[in-house]
Amino acid sequence: MTPTYADTLEATVRDARGLVPWAEPNADALAWEPLEQAVLRALAGPVPPHMEGVPLLRFADGREAITLVEAVMDPPVPRAGRAWLTCDISPWLRDDLAHLAGAHQMREPNTLWVPCGASVVQVTMRNYVASRLQDEVGTALVWC
Repeated sequence: MTPTYADTLEATVRDARGLVPWAEPNADALAWEPLEQAVLRALAGPVPPHMEGVPLLRFADGREAITLVEAVMDPPVPRAGRAWLTCDISPWLRDDLAHLAGAHQMREPNTLWVPCGASVVQVTMRNYVASRLQDEVGTALVWC
């Protein structure tokens, strides 16, 4: 039996992969522990009661989740600008970056959407961390 449009839409709403199939390679980034920890922190946050069972875009910086459909239609991806932004990963690194003053601040953010079951987690990082993640994972990641 050929799936109908309604069947496809229903499956998409159940699983984030249907809404952002382009982000599927980014799941490989979970192999790098600092990124995995950022994603786990995002997923540990509360889900508003009116959003239970709905695919969400969760944020590693702790912002409140939004529906994934809303995020796909108007991506809340930070852009380079005059204001300093905070890297979601570098404050948690326990290595050479940790000793640098202001190492968690950035002006040129790199944003990754990581699929996690029914939801996606948005992780934003500075250039150094993005480059290091790419080296660690080896898979071609898809940046927002």
